[in-house]
Amino acid sequence: MKKIIEDAAHCFEGTRDGRRPGQLGDAAIFSFYATKNVTCGEGGAVVTNDLALADALAQTVQHGMSASAARRFEGHTYRHWDIARLGTKANLPDLLAVLLEPQIAEIDPQLQIRERLCRRYEAALAGTPFRWPTIDADAVSARHLFPIHVPGGARDAVLNALGEAGIGATVNYRCVPALSLYRTAQAQLRFPISWHWGEGTLSLPLYPSLREDEQDEVIAALRRSIATTGLSGAEPAPIAF
Repeated sequence: MKKIIEDAAHCFEGTRDGRRPGQLGDAAIFSFYATKNVTCGEGGAVVTNDLALADALAQTVQHGMSASAARRFEGHTYRHWDIARLGTKANLPDLLAVLLEPQIAEIDPQLQIRERLCRRYEAALAGTPFRWPTIDADAVSARHLFPIHVPGGARDAVLNALGEAGIGATVNYRCVPALSLYRTAQAQLRFPISWHWGEGTLSLPLYPSLREDEQDEVIAALRRSIATTGLSGAEPAPIAF
């Protein structure tokens, strides 16, 4: 039987039609890496309502062992362990996991701050050559990042302009066929849309402690870059992709 696994690494807070990640599929996978909205530096979690899958996952992250160190002494009597499946060492250490609970309790107010900051970006950049994702009316975005697309092959020039202004913008997503491991001579012709977005996307600073005056500096630097990089003629503002 096939399973539906939801990649929810960036979407701890997100919803679609009122449902959260994991409510439609057989399992959802979250990341707690340092760059995520809810973080303990490393690790992640899997949620599922399939008991057999949950048991298999619990074994897999403990070297495939049938009983963890703690469970070997349940009932005050030692019991032998076995290895029934190929596993790995992937359990989340308790010292890291303890950092998550207070953040989870604050996800809604933190998301409101992120949403406000994103809407400020959208309002300030409307009518410029930059484009960004839209959000369906029946969905709630985790607002993990605020990526924009820079047209005309000017993405790196805009990145340099932001860097010279002391603003830490970055590229989170690249076109996979453009990466050395996968690249072929025909990559740009075979995957034109992926190539277009991968060569033009960058992420602007976005985090709950970002002050409005700091965000205004980012916006001002972006507007200056329009002139210094030769960008002109606003493309249609945000599109869904």
